[in-house]
Order: sequence, then C-alpha cells, then structure tokens
Amino acid sequence: MLIGPHEDPETRALFAERIQRDPASFVAQPMLEISTVPTFNGEALEPRHVDLRPFIVQAARSHVTTGGLSRVSRAPGSVIVNSSQGAEAAIQRQHRYPFLRAVIEHTQAIDGIINGTLARGPTYQFLMLGRFLERADMTTRLIEVRTATLPRDTLDASPLRDDAVWVNVLRYLGAYSQYRQQRGLAIQGGKVVDFLLRDERFPRSVRFCLDALDAALRDLPAPAEPLEAVEAAGRRAQGPLAAGAATAAGWC
Repeated sequence: MLIGPHEDPETRALFAERIQRDPASFVAQPMLEISTVPTFNGEALEPRHVDLRPFIVQAARSHVTTGGLSRVSRAPGSVIVNSSQGAEAAIQRQHRYPFLRAVIEHTQAIDGIINGTLARGPTYQFLMLGRFLERADMTTRLIEVRTATLPRDTLDASPLRDDAVWVNVLRYLGAYSQYRQQRGLAIQGGKVVDFLLRDERFPRSVRFCLDALDAALRDLPAPAEPLEAVEAAGRRAQGPLAAGAATAAGWC
C-alpha cells in the first residue's frame, strides 16, 4: 500500500514502476482526511486516525445496521486503518477459515457456560430475548431475500414455485435435515416457508422463536405491551403464505 503524499520520492518511483508493469493489480483512490480520536497507546492518550464502516443489509428493502466497524491506526500519524497495517496483525485471506472456526468454537463455549451456569433470572431472560429476536429476524430476512429474487412467470405466479433455491435457504439456517425428517424428501417452496414460519420444534422457526420470546417476557416485569407485539407477530406468521412470504421481515 502506498500513501502518496506521505512517501519519499524513491518509494513513489518504485510503485510507479510496479503499476506500469501490472496496472490491473492496483487500485487508486483520492487521499482522504479522516478523523482522529484520543487513543490509549499503552502508556498515554494520543491522537490516532480512525474510520467507521457501517453495514447495510440489501434485500427487498434496505436496512442500515446500528453501529458499525471502527478501525484505528496502529502507528502515530498513519492514515492506514485497515488490516493491511502489519501482516502480524492481519487476518490473511488464506487463514480466514481457521479464524472463523475459532470464533464459532469460542462462541459455542460461551453459550455452553451461559446455559450451564447462569441462573434463570432477568439477566438470562434478556439474553434469550436477544437470541430469539435475532434468530427470527435472520429467518424472515432469508425468506424475504429469496421470495424477492426468484423469477416470476408471465402469469405473475407465486415465486414459491421455484423450489431449487429453497434447499440453500434450509442449509443457511441449519434446517435441511430437520425439514426432511419432518416434511419428507421433497423440497417445495411453500412447504419450506411453512416449516420455517410455523414449525413448533425447530429452534430457528419463527413460531419457535415467538414461543421462546413469550416465555422470556413472562419472567420479566411489566410484560403486557411486548407480549401483545409477540402475539400480533404470531398471528401474522400464521396468515396466508402468499401474502406473508412477500413481507416476511415485517413479522418481527
């Protein structure tokens, strides 16, 4: 990486030669002035450059997530704030799968500790609210994305007829084997959506998540208003598939 205004003439000449030899391997952008924040360097606070990268979920509707990824420069005065600032600190592309496996394993360990040791009081119930809200949101978003992107025929028939893509939806949610055990070998769009919305036993179905939210709320003070919202979402999830699938994300 080359930050032109910050480099000496010899380094700029070296990069110019590399770019001329293989221009397709380089990307250029204007020099941007980015903000600094007080950063603790181990001994004292000093200004370091930072940026903020928001995440946008693009489907039939767009959703900008709350917060984002903030990255900070490791060296004083440097404007390099991404993972290329030192190979020892970077998650290299070829190492990303072991890194992600480690993240999953540590997350599962934390989940096991919570389930095995945390008393079933308000703290635990709030954790369950977050867990099952997130699960229901993910399930409905996947349904929404698939129904929005499936092709329609000239008669504008329901996109649920295109069954092949629903195999991937089931696999994304870890639901493939459970669906086949309960609904048979045929993967049909309408049955998949019905399973993901209404099954009472699959932990990522909307019905299961709503039941879990109901149970958690009843152990918390003043649950009346959120319980009404959960019950309303349940009624919508039980509605006709043709109407419900197209507005899946609106249930939760």
